[in-house]
Amino acid sequence: AFTILTLERGVALVNLIALYSFYVQMPGLILSDGITPADKLMKRVRSRFFKPKTRIWNRPSQLIKAVYRFPCLFWISSSDSFILSVSQLGMISAILGITGMFPAITSFISMICYLSLKLVGQPWLGLQMHATVIETNFAFLIGQLLLPWNPFVLVFIFRFLSWRVMLGCGAVKYGTGDRSWRDGTAMHQHYYTQPLPNGFTHIFHYQPSIFKTLSVWATHIIEIPMSFLAFGGAYCRLIAFISFVGLNGMINVSGNYGFLGLMTSVHALSLLDSAVWSIVEPLLSYRWQFYLIQDYYPIGFWTHVITFSIAMPYFLLSLVPLRSTFHGKVPWGTELANVARKIPGISPIANSLIPFVSRMFDKFSPFDTWMWGVLEDLHAYTTPWRLINRYAKFGSMSTWRGELIIQGSDDKEHWEPYEFKYKPGDINKRPPFIPGHLPGLDWRIWFLPTPVLKRGINGLPDWYFALLQGLLEGREPVLRLFKRVPNRPPKYVRTILYEYTIP
Repeated sequence: AFTILTLERGVALVNLIALYSFYVQMPGLILSDGITPADKLMKRVRSRFFKPKTRIWNRPSQLIKAVYRFPCLFWISSSDSFILSVSQLGMISAILGITGMFPAITSFISMICYLSLKLVGQPWLGLQMHATVIETNFAFLIGQLLLPWNPFVLVFIFRFLSWRVMLGCGAVKYGTGDRSWRDGTAMHQHYYTQPLPNGFTHIFHYQPSIFKTLSVWATHIIEIPMSFLAFGGAYCRLIAFISFVGLNGMINVSGNYGFLGLMTSVHALSLLDSAVWSIVEPLLSYRWQFYLIQDYYPIGFWTHVITFSIAMPYFLLSLVPLRSTFHGKVPWGTELANVARKIPGISPIANSLIPFVSRMFDKFSPFDTWMWGVLEDLHAYTTPWRLINRYAKFGSMSTWRGELIIQGSDDKEHWEPYEFKYKPGDINKRPPFIPGHLPGLDWRIWFLPTPVLKRGINGLPDWYFALLQGLLEGREPVLRLFKRVPNRPPKYVRTILYEYTIP
């Protein structure tokens, strides 16, 4: 069916973009002359599991334990050439997947390569969207293994993943306690305080306040109640698809979020099957009707039962990280209860029923049973592999924008700035629009101003001092991470914290 084909190609395309985006940054980030060399990290990891000068291949049981705890290909070698080869292998596999060749095998190879890079690529690959790449491939592999017997399993797994991501993002906005999501002001500062604004950001920032307030409530509606439309009929799923893609389109047009929008849209493609395409059948040519409106072959009841039973552990374990995003709170629960208490004729019933329901839920909560404890233990075993993750994006919103400006000098009097490629620096230059690309250094710098403001130099991580050391030494791979640098390595470098505002 067309949905299966688009999912196969879409997952491979996400893999290719994610791998290539990091590939072009690796020399300055994790290779031997980079900020956080992967080889040094692997030496520290080896020292945790093996004594010095121990041949790891002579200790198979210890090696299995080490690989389980730190699952990556760089146990074989952590040289620059091998790291580059792993990335190239992942990209070649993704290209083959885009052509439709061996989708399960190519997805597995790309997943292992990306997982390996993620583990040695901290903190550059430490965002939630990087973990989502791995889980997307894992979910795809489960569906591909069952595809010959029941194609609907692959489609349903991605619907479930799309629902989980949306619901998790909606729930965390209440669980964090950020009042801006409750009072409708979250978007009033978001556009200019987000990590990497682009050339379109100012358009959204200058929209009327009512537009920003409505954007907040539209986000709540799409991410929480409308996420359940993913399990509805054809019309419900069409509405959900348009809503999910529209929301991600707004997010990724107003800011630079790499491949996040594409990946979320690939998940949403599972909502479009033959039943949905048949709604727009009158608008399609005969050729497109042939490709888009094809039902799956008849599948027996027991085939459904057996195949979904095989996939059931994934669905159940996925509930563990989803529950953690709620922080014990039900989104809109308090608000709905307060509204019910104020409605004449319903308030007496609400005042007696709400405490009763709350007590019953506390007494018979499924999260206090031994079965839930088993699920939590099983999920903990998958944690090193990042197969099933927690999704809670944009839970807390920034209300100010700080920028760290790095400068170099030879005499401590005349200072020249190091200009980043993508993050704001020169106030006279418009930020670039970089769809698909996720610059690790520029993104990570965005997290630093707040801790620096609170704790001074103690708020800076170790990798930041390694970055400054690379600038003092004039290491070429590190310098290539910047758009403009001084003509020669300076004797001194300094960092100044500025507050940026927009009229």
